Amino acid sequence: REAFEKLATVAADQAKSAEHLVLASHAGAKTISTKLIDNTVKNAAAAFDAAEALAKARSLPEAFQLQAAFMQQQFAIAGAQTKELFDLSTRIAQQTFETMNTAAAKSFEQVKKV
Repeated sequence: REAFEKLATVAADQAKSAEHLVLASHAGAKTISTKLIDNTVKNAAAAFDAAEALAKARSLPEAFQLQAAFMQQQFAIAGAQTKELFDLSTRIAQQTFETMNTAAAKSFEQVKKV
């Protein structure tokens, strides 16, 4: 009976750990999704601004210059956004793995005591 009660406690703790892991994973996914949406909105606004500037161009060379400047700027922004998303994903994955490792170590220690 005592062993059963200990195992029941261990199982309840594991369920709590699993719940924390799911919540942390969900929060990480939400953070990445929010960042992606934010980047999309910024990039769309920049494209509309560039289109407006192109429409106001007084000559074909000016339009080409505006388009080239926009493309250069967008490539730089895309690189920065990609790096930022990679860094964010790496941090979230690290936190998730740390949570998993902590939970696994705790469960292992609890099972050893039973």
